[in-house]
Amino acid sequence: MQLNWEDFNEMSYTGICKLPGIGKKVAERIVAMQPFRTNNDLFKIKGLGSNTLRKLGIEKQKKERKSWYLMPDGIEYPSYALAKNNLTGQIDFFWRMPRERREYL
Repeated sequence: MQLNWEDFNEMSYTGICKLPGIGKKVAERIVAMQPFRTNNDLFKIKGLGSNTLRKLGIEKQKKERKSWYLMPDGIEYPSYALAKNNLTGQIDFFWRMPRERREYL
């Protein structure tokens, strides 16, 4: 069975109760927390375990990592710590250059 968060938004209490591994109490909690925006919202429901959700075809979505930039010293730094100098075009830590010359990545 393949379900997703949109299916849980459309289902009624009786439809949710018919799903394998979901009882009346958990179905009440699901209906109370509708509407859902992502699959991860379903993992927040008390009594609805990750094994039950996997059997229904719902996987937890991983958060996207912020982009990282490899500096010439061989160390990766997060892009929010760096800026490009408008005059020279060089990329460096934003606190090392004047504000008027910063162009954030």
